Amino acid sequence: MLAVPARTGELLEEIGRLGCRLEPHSPGYERLLGLPWPARVVVLAQVPEAQRDDLLRCVATGKIMGEALLWCAAHLFGPARELSMGQLEGYDELVGKMMASLTVEQRLAGLSPGERLAGLPPEERLAGLAPEEQYLALSDEVLRRLPESLIASLPEQIRERIRARLRQ
Repeated sequence: MLAVPARTGELLEEIGRLGCRLEPHSPGYERLLGLPWPARVVVLAQVPEAQRDDLLRCVATGKIMGEALLWCAAHLFGPARELSMGQLEGYDELVGKMMASLTVEQRLAGLSPGERLAGLPPEERLAGLAPEEQYLALSDEVLRRLPESLIASLPEQIRERIRARLRQ
C-alpha cells in the first residue's frame, strides 16, 4: 500500500520506470499493476471527499473542517476533556490549524472589546480609521476637553455622535 498526498507527474513517472501502471478502483484508490504482489495506491487528496471523512481530510490536507473541527473543539475545549490537552505534543499546532480554519467573526465571538484589543499599541488600535473617525476612539473625558470649534469642524455624522455621547 502506498499512500500519497496527490496523484502527481512524479508519481506517474516513477510508476512507469518500474514498468507498472495504475488502474482505477474507486475514488482515491487505484490498483498498481505489474508487480509480483498485489499493491494499491491511496490518493489522500481524493479519499476524504469521496468518503466524506473530515478526520481523514485533516490528516491529508492539514485543514480541520466539518465534523473533525467539532470533534477537536469538544476534546480540546469541551466537557469531553479529561486531561490537560495543552501538555500534549502537537497541541499548539492543532489549535493553530483550528484557528486558521475559522472566520474572523468566529475567532472574535464572545470576546469583550477590551479583549479584542488587548496587546495592541494605541496606534494599531486606530489603524484603518479615517482621521475624523479617530475622534470617536477618544474617551468621553478627553472629548469634553476638545474645543467646540474643533468639534464643529468635523463632519456632521461624527459631530452628532460626539455630542450624543457627551449628553449622556
